[in-house]
Amino acid sequence: MRKKYNLRKIVSKRCYTTEEIAGLLNVHVQTVRTWRKDGMQPIEGSTSPYLFLGSVVKAFLAKELSRQKVKLSDGEFYCLRCNKAVKPTTTRIIDRKVTIGKGKQSIFFAGNCPNCDLELRRFATKDQVKTTNTNKKVEVNQPKKLEPKQKIDVEKGQMSLF
Repeated sequence: MRKKYNLRKIVSKRCYTTEEIAGLLNVHVQTVRTWRKDGMQPIEGSTSPYLFLGSVVKAFLAKELSRQKVKLSDGEFYCLRCNKAVKPTTTRIIDRKVTIGKGKQSIFFAGNCPNCDLELRRFATKDQVKTTNTNKKVEVNQPKKLEPKQKIDVEKGQMSLF
């Protein structure tokens, strides 16, 4: 199942055929048929072509999407290579010195996956750092200072592009 569908295209009080749902959500017709076998209920009494109420389709897809989500506990990261929640061996905090909505300071928790050694990052705020363990290594990312440009000696008769 694809990660996101635009459920706003489906009107709750309207009936849809299999082909109409497939067209609205940009999926194959066989995908909608599989959803029916997985538990998306057609309107009672409808036979082939099956009719589905929009609210039933929305509820089914919302349930499927929420079932796929992974809840992370404190100190866990989601590894995209392993496709599961993992606890990194070491965790560091990267302070970006950026203020986001409601005046909160934005940071990242960073670490490496213990299985595949992929670098993992998890977005957080400084308020969340205070509630978790504070014995983590703090790293501050600041823009590098640019040194003033040195003059380039150009011989007479040579063109300079800079």
